[in-house]
Amino acid sequence: MNPIEIAINAIETNVQVPLGLLLVAAIAVVALAILHVRLRLKLRANRGVEAQLSRSIAAKAEEIASLEVRIAEYVELEEGVEELKSEVRRADAIRVKTEERLRLQNAEIDQVRTEAVDRMAELEGLRKLVEHVGL
Repeated sequence: MNPIEIAINAIETNVQVPLGLLLVAAIAVVALAILHVRLRLKLRANRGVEAQLSRSIAAKAEEIASLEVRIAEYVELEEGVEELKSEVRRADAIRVKTEERLRLQNAEIDQVRTEAVDRMAELEGLRKLVEHVGL
C-alpha cells in the first residue's frame, strides 16, 4: 500500500468509528424509548386494574354493609321471636290456670245447683206442710 491509500484508509476508519458509535448510541436510544413506552403502557394498564379493583372493593364494602344491616335485622327479629315465645308461654300458663279456675267454678256451681234443688224440694215440702197446717 502506498502512503495515499494508507491515508485514505485511515480517514475512512476515523469516519467509520464515530459513525459506528453514533449508530450504537442511536440503537440504544431507540431501545430505551421502546422500554419507556412499554413501561408507560404497563403503568396505564396497572392503573386501570387498580381502578377496577378499587371499584370492586367499594362494591364488596357496600355488600358487606348491607349484609351487616340484614344480620342486625335478623338478630332483632330473633329477639322479637324470643319475646313472643315467652309471651305465648305466659299466655298458655294463664290459660291453664283460667281453665282450672273455670273447672273449679263449674264444679262449685254444680254443687250449688244441687244444693238449690235439694232446698227447693225441701221448701216445696215445707210449703205443702205450711199450706196443710194453715188450712
